[in-house]
Amino acid sequence: MTLKTKTFGAGIFFLLFFCIGLYINNFAFYFSFKILTSLSFVITGFLSFYANKEKSEEYTKFAKTILIGLVLSFFADVLLDLFFEIGFGFFFIAEITYFIALFKINKPTKKYWIVITILFFAFFFFEYFNPWTNLGILFWPLMVYLFFLISNTVISAKQFNSESKVTKILHIGMMFFLISDFVLQFKIFTDFSQMAKAWYGILNGIFYFPGQLLIAYSLSKDFTK
Repeated sequence: MTLKTKTFGAGIFFLLFFCIGLYINNFAFYFSFKILTSLSFVITGFLSFYANKEKSEEYTKFAKTILIGLVLSFFADVLLDLFFEIGFGFFFIAEITYFIALFKINKPTKKYWIVITILFFAFFFFEYFNPWTNLGILFWPLMVYLFFLISNTVISAKQFNSESKVTKILHIGMMFFLISDFVLQFKIFTDFSQMAKAWYGILNGIFYFPGQLLIAYSLSKDFTK
């Protein structure tokens, strides 16, 4: 078993305790394992990148940009529970970073833009009319953020054209990221009970951290060759 695989496994292990911390409503316990789980996907990303001994220039630029996104996501995870707006800002920049990386290697065709537009407006109208969440002044910034989440999920679908199974998981990771943030709003922007919010937080973590770990692990294969 390689070191990057062990780190990936450690992230899943830490995720279990992250979920337990949310369930028992112990912030210190939950937050400690949140940091450890986030560190796991950053370390997995760097180990995956350096596992490639012969890297093409195109892959190197792409991977380094994704690594920046992973590091930004780590800081976002740390800050989100302490200073929400700052944490959200880091996530916003991370998604733009992922978008830049994906756009350079997978320039979307008209078909992809149509799918992105349909999905964006479907989510937009849900967010605008749903009676459970109150996004307040963050509505429009979150809609722009949503555009990048959807774009990254759709554009990364091109990775399924790759012959490598490893690079295909990039799309799954991006899709998990989108699902996790959709779920997260019910923990942050609702008046649900504490227990209900805990379950939404657990569901968010179940999608978010494996999503980031998959994005990180996908760097272990140079798909440009």
